[in-house]
Amino acid sequence: MTTYLDFANLDGRTQALTAEDIAEGAVGDCTLCPVARALGRMLNAGEESGNHVHITHNTATVYEHGGTVIVKLRISQRLSDWIYAFDHEQEVKPITLCVHRWNVKDVDYLLDMIDKDAQKMQAA
Repeated sequence: MTTYLDFANLDGRTQALTAEDIAEGAVGDCTLCPVARALGRMLNAGEESGNHVHITHNTATVYEHGGTVIVKLRISQRLSDWIYAFDHEQEVKPITLCVHRWNVKDVDYLLDMIDKDAQKMQAA
């Protein structure tokens, strides 16, 4: 049974990407990476809902069970850098994901990390 998600209050929403997400995430897997796990929780888009999240280095897409796109989010460069580090088996730390209104081309939202986490990443 597919659950239709309410995106009315998506702008400004945050979700912790945890150490467990990192440990359980699959390197190079677009649907099982830590970002997909955390975004799935944020949007209630896990297996139970019939929806799934697909992550690339620049886009996060949530699909219905039948393959219809529910929502597409652009991934910020700094979150893309975090994904790249994870996929190349470099050490990554838990972060907090956040969503911002985007409205560029066919993408309504930007998926990013909070500034505090981005600053820690730059300092490392």
